[in-house]
Amino acid sequence: MKILVVTSYPAGAEPRAVRNALAVRRAFPKAEIVFVDRAAHGVNTSAPLTLADARVVRATLAFPTLKSAPLRRLLSAAITEAARWRYRTTGKVSEGVFGPTAVGLLRNIAHHRPDMVVAHTIQALPAALSYCRRTAAPLIFDVFEYYSEMGDSQRPIESAATKRLERDGYRDIELLLATSDELADVLYREYEAKNVLVSLNVPPLEAAPKHRAHEGLRLYWRNSQVALSQRGLRDALEALPNTPANVELFIQGRPSDDIDEIQRIAAHLGVAERVHILPAFSVGDAVQAASSYDIGLCLEQPGPRNHELTISNKFFDYHMAGLAVISSDMPSLATALGITGGGMIYRAGSPRDLARAICALHADRARLDGYRTAARRFAETRGNLELELDRVSSAILTAATIRSSA
Repeated sequence: MKILVVTSYPAGAEPRAVRNALAVRRAFPKAEIVFVDRAAHGVNTSAPLTLADARVVRATLAFPTLKSAPLRRLLSAAITEAARWRYRTTGKVSEGVFGPTAVGLLRNIAHHRPDMVVAHTIQALPAALSYCRRTAAPLIFDVFEYYSEMGDSQRPIESAATKRLERDGYRDIELLLATSDELADVLYREYEAKNVLVSLNVPPLEAAPKHRAHEGLRLYWRNSQVALSQRGLRDALEALPNTPANVELFIQGRPSDDIDEIQRIAAHLGVAERVHILPAFSVGDAVQAASSYDIGLCLEQPGPRNHELTISNKFFDYHMAGLAVISSDMPSLATALGITGGGMIYRAGSPRDLARAICALHADRARLDGYRTAARRFAETRGNLELELDRVSSAILTAATIRSSA
């Protein structure tokens, strides 16, 4: 048996795709497993060692850039525009609609001729669906995000094409992996999905970090990119002046054009010396990077449905690192925090309410320590990769078995 795990990201950029490969290995110990990822042409992107340890073969598919291969990049852009024109005129969703990182995936999947496909990211879904419908191979798809409503970073045509792809494709897929109970419910109700497993974005189990006692509070906000986006950083900045002077905010992620504006806002609010922008962290160091702080912030804002229905990696990284969590009142986050007992909820978009929560924990260290203890306990007893791999591998094995016996 040959199984393909395919993603439009580099292997080192998204731990969930690698985890899918590890779950497949656990479900099918004798299978040939190939991990197909995408990376910019000419860029050496290292893969997590766990792939090799699990005897998973990595086959990186390079996509051209204007710097590395300008002619191929222009051709890829032309294919993308043609696919989008076709979608506008016929409603047909093909891989090119989702940009250059999707172009060529169908040809690559067909080249490997897998008996089963596990797809990660919406860019990989059109190719995976096309191949599996033609060959009757089982398809597992990771609904890592609510892809059709991602927010301010998503183009309207991509949102519309994704919505159509979700409605036309989800009901035909053997198993969907969702990131929250709220998202799973939507997949059943709105998309007629037949089999959904809630698979949390949890990290590997790590030793409990040693926290250094200090008088103030160290707040930690993390994102893939440091930006004034719908991830709520502005709430944290505007809350800070209404907290004690020994409360500091530490911000981490890749830099963006918003850095100067963030520093200008901090200076205008009189808290510049209390705001610290840190260099980006690597995926494998996320828990360790968080462990130096007291409170992890999950400040997603209303608007994009994705923020209401999903739970990001950082929520569970904070728990593993033994941080208390202050979260916005998005439905999925509020539900999860109610289960873990690891922190407090504030009203999204209200810096004053966020400041209230921060001040409450600043004044009551026993309460803060209680949240930290509960967060770490959840990580040890439920929110860790080893336990999650067992659940995912069992569901994948069941879905594939049902399909093969049908």
